[in-house]
Amino acid sequence: MKPFFMLMLLIGHAAMAQVPVLQYKTGAKHRYQLFTSFSYNGQPQPSSLAICEVTTGKDQKGIPFEEVKWISLKRIKGTDTTDESATALAVKPYTLSLDSKGNLALPKIDVADMTGPITDFHTFYVAVGPQLGLQQLKKAGDKVVKPELVKGDFANGKTILVGHDCLQVISSLTAINKQQVIVKTQFLPPANPCLNFLLEDMKEPVIKDTLNNFQMVRPGAAGAYNVQYGREFFTINTSIRTTDGRIEKADMHNLLNLKVKLNCDSTYRQCQHEVPFKIERNLTLELL
Repeated sequence: MKPFFMLMLLIGHAAMAQVPVLQYKTGAKHRYQLFTSFSYNGQPQPSSLAICEVTTGKDQKGIPFEEVKWISLKRIKGTDTTDESATALAVKPYTLSLDSKGNLALPKIDVADMTGPITDFHTFYVAVGPQLGLQQLKKAGDKVVKPELVKGDFANGKTILVGHDCLQVISSLTAINKQQVIVKTQFLPPANPCLNFLLEDMKEPVIKDTLNNFQMVRPGAAGAYNVQYGREFFTINTSIRTTDGRIEKADMHNLLNLKVKLNCDSTYRQCQHEVPFKIERNLTLELL
């Protein structure tokens, strides 16, 4: 074949390439490992290693899903490891679906100490979900912006009494070959207000010229409350297997620049102190 025609054939294949859709095979089982490390104001905190098993099935309408069952949790502090798998096993299995007709809603969180693994694993799925329009990405460099803002509610009724964020999502195809596709998903502060803040002063930007897009209330000491608010953003880079559309590995970097109102009354006023607070998290999801 002449070089010119070979070149045109390769261009044609590249133009037809797209982000692969997850191929469901009923009864198939896979395990994912989720490693999380983070710091508060630059000080490292204990990391965690959680493992879940996903089993493919179909609902009564024939729509495929994956049942998520958490089977292991370990806390790591320096050279010490604590096995908290009983906490992971206490989570009732739930379903998620990356099918265009499936359900990708955040499950109800009944085990407060599993809030992090559950919400983070869910976020990795959302980052490659059908609602983001990834099928519009055909070649490296292509980008798609989700028109609607993504609003989250991550309260669990125990350790997090109120939890809201609001983000603009931008997805990009950064690399593609025969084995894998790499998608970069950015969850950014929006250009326009989108949260109903608990207090008027929480609208004041924590980071200059950037809208606050995060608020959270935790129980404080002696019946008081701690209120956090500010700017959140995170970026996920996901490697997707071209043969079946399954996530092979994904990395997330998450940064929150906040202010914290400490020991407030039930109206979240009359607080003892207000201090700056920075949370930085790095997570890796890996197919075992």
